[in-house]
Amino acid sequence: MSLKFNQKIVTPEKITDLLPDDVLGTKYEEGFTSLSVKEGLVFLNDRPLNEREKKRGTEVPKISVQQVNVVSGLAKIFAENEELKSKKIFVLCSNNDSRWIKNGPENIRILGYYKENQFVFAAQDPILCHYPDVNPMLPARELFSRDGAVIIPNPEGGQPITLLDKNSNYCQITKLIYQSKENIRSFLPNTPIITDIQAFFYILVTENHEITENMLGMISNEKKREKFQNIKENFYYFYTLFDPEVLAGEKNLFLHYRSDLSVEDKMMLWSKEELDKLWKTIYGGNIKSFKKDKNLDTFKMLAQKPMFIKICRLCARYETSKHVIIEK
Repeated sequence: MSLKFNQKIVTPEKITDLLPDDVLGTKYEEGFTSLSVKEGLVFLNDRPLNEREKKRGTEVPKISVQQVNVVSGLAKIFAENEELKSKKIFVLCSNNDSRWIKNGPENIRILGYYKENQFVFAAQDPILCHYPDVNPMLPARELFSRDGAVIIPNPEGGQPITLLDKNSNYCQITKLIYQSKENIRSFLPNTPIITDIQAFFYILVTENHEITENMLGMISNEKKREKFQNIKENFYYFYTLFDPEVLAGEKNLFLHYRSDLSVEDKMMLWSKEELDKLWKTIYGGNIKSFKKDKNLDTFKMLAQKPMFIKICRLCARYETSKHVIIEK
């Protein structure tokens, strides 16, 4: 079985009705990515990690090579134990690329495994419970009141249950991102993975300004908030660049790499990033669309569907320390 949580959104007032005093749970790791280990191998989404991921870490979702090395080490240790090696054991990796709320070090937590239709938490297993990367089972009410999130066993078997406080920033952000990804999938059905960056970009270009600012205000992860803030500023910068004169063909705009960059850096950006080529595609598409419908908001309209991925990539990668827009 693949690890999926049966998620329930609740209020603090409801938690006493849902959780008897004797129910034990474990800590919910915000922003985790689930890897699994079995027979000495490490799996992501039920496939073994490839050689590049073993050497450099994964990109989407983001797991550092250091975390991959730790999980690989666990896989080898488990493979030496006759009781553990054949079990598909789930390990959670959490870091600042995946978290929304908490800032902190990279975390590795051994969560548990499925025994037939029942999920067994690592803290409940007589062997796994002795490993250092295992969260203890504690009174679920206590955990929820402290963190607003907890994982509990499912009394009916199957997927474990996560309880999230509906009033928390994390829960509100999670719902926004989930809905955004579902909306993107409706017009990009064949995209295997939709990123958090794309989800935020969709909110930015389709929702009102207040929703975007409220979301940014809820994100306390400094790295993620700065990244999204930069995307927002880049989007509005490009949006204002496509003024009536540009759209009417009276002046042209070109993306160049800054003159103060070294030749080596420029060549690397040209070959790896190709942002100048991406700009030409987006620029030409906007001019063509404007000639067709004479709408001054054509850039924002194209960002919502036809050129969603391209404009999102442009806004995510454009940096004033490397790039400059030149008018000719």
